[in-house]
Amino acid sequence: MSDFLVRSLKRLYDDCSQAIEEENAQAVGEAIIDKYNSLLMEIQEEFPDNQRIQDLEEVQLTGATFGSGHPRPRSNDLQEVKFRSAAIADALGLELEDFERITDADTIPVIQIQQNVEQSQSQQQSQQQTITIEQLYRDVDNRMAPEEETEQLHELVGRLEEQLDSDDPNTVEIRDLIDTAKDFSTQLAMKMAKLALEQGIDILS
Repeated sequence: MSDFLVRSLKRLYDDCSQAIEEENAQAVGEAIIDKYNSLLMEIQEEFPDNQRIQDLEEVQLTGATFGSGHPRPRSNDLQEVKFRSAAIADALGLELEDFERITDADTIPVIQIQQNVEQSQSQQQSQQQTITIEQLYRDVDNRMAPEEETEQLHELVGRLEEQLDSDDPNTVEIRDLIDTAKDFSTQLAMKMAKLALEQGIDILS
């Protein structure tokens, strides 16, 4: 199993556990469930001969439906995501206790980023180079990378832009976008994290 999928599964498990603990299913549940369903598809494609993996199904929203909208997520839905994520880990021989947290080596040092932002704001306000979405797009375009990778990074930056422009940004999705970008470029991921922090979005909690 690729390191990218292992890290994605760990992040999913941790985000799900946090949302359950904070009773925050309605706010972030749909993004977590969508991530699980997408990740399940990738893992099933990578392990076509693993019957336990192939037998796992997507998680559906089971909450109340209002008007013509789709159902809302419930805490039970997130419990199902957590259970099935653990089932994937077990089927692939991964240790469940490793899923309680992502190791320091797999995380972006966002605390250091925040310290740098605060230092820059207090000591170099007149000379500070503010990170912008446009700058992130330029950084992506200036990378020597295959066209497919460039398109993927454009999509990540675009989704970040949507979240930053939203009246109710989804911090779980923003952290996931940053972590995904780190698999391609640590520098780009750090700039994405800095931009989110500069706009007052708490991605540290």
